[in-house]
Amino acid sequence: MPNVEEFFLINVRTENVLKFLIEDYIGTKSPVSSTSIAKTISPKTSSATIRHDMSKLEQYGYITRPHISSGGIPLSKGYRQYVNNLDDSLVLEEYEMSQIQEIFSNINDDIEEIIKETAKLLSVICDNLTIITFPKSEITKLRHVELVFIDEYSIFLVIIYSNLMVKKELIKSKTFVTKEELIKISNKLNGLFEGKTKDAINIGNLVGLEKELGEKIIDELIILDSEQTEYEINGLVRLIAQPEFSEIEKKNVITDMVEGDKDLLAQIFSQNIDNNSLDVTIGSENTESKLHDLSLIKMSYGLEDAFLGSLAIIGPTRMTYIKIIGVLRVVSELMRNRIGFLLRV
Repeated sequence: MPNVEEFFLINVRTENVLKFLIEDYIGTKSPVSSTSIAKTISPKTSSATIRHDMSKLEQYGYITRPHISSGGIPLSKGYRQYVNNLDDSLVLEEYEMSQIQEIFSNINDDIEEIIKETAKLLSVICDNLTIITFPKSEITKLRHVELVFIDEYSIFLVIIYSNLMVKKELIKSKTFVTKEELIKISNKLNGLFEGKTKDAINIGNLVGLEKELGEKIIDELIILDSEQTEYEINGLVRLIAQPEFSEIEKKNVITDMVEGDKDLLAQIFSQNIDNNSLDVTIGSENTESKLHDLSLIKMSYGLEDAFLGSLAIIGPTRMTYIKIIGVLRVVSELMRNRIGFLLRV
């Protein structure tokens, strides 16, 4: 937050100077001159007046100028002021909305495919790195079990969890079973297991094939609960192609961070943001020094009463905040609706 002196600095004109400077720099990747700003803001505003405003913005750490006569480059504090003043009702253009909805409508009703295809879609539209977390196992309960008869000794087991993850496995049993008997076992297991976590399931009264399958299902729940958060990552090549990371050392830092530093990824997603809400972390605001050249825009996805995971776009601090925030809001809503539909099926 600006102090008292800065409050008087950030007037309407100075706010517009900062806004134009940032949006011009995002587009051109070049320092922005006072002359360029003056032409855009108002013909009545002189370059000298703009230079004065830019000097104040530089003095208080909103922008920097490599040389006293050169144009301005936004700093993390300037981007923060800019993002804080974006319109909350920001929406995409109608053609952009239609494009996203059309692509999304062609994704199959499978949670893994939804996440993979959404990550691909976001990385293309936002031209940056996308990371999506899969639904977390700690909220997972067993939703439904399907036992498909193959032959008298072969069963195709399908486990559907409450987070919509699906486990499929062919079971070879030593116990003879008919198709009719398998239907009865399936109904019994669903009656015992549906809506329960592994700790709430009691298989003490099961015998024979019922017990064998019940133990297998519990084992799968235990494995799922022991796994760490899974990430779907797409667009690394797009991120390291940005001019800010032209040096090989910077490319290597980002590549190592994304592909090998699981602790850092866990740190990025360690705090769940409120369901269906947005969080923007810019440059030096990141606690990890490796992220000081980057901005992270995160948005959760989930149901009305359940957080499932997060969408994140990671790019240089010079990213198109307006577009990316708008895209994330649309895509998060589409994911929420799709998941809600699947839960009602």
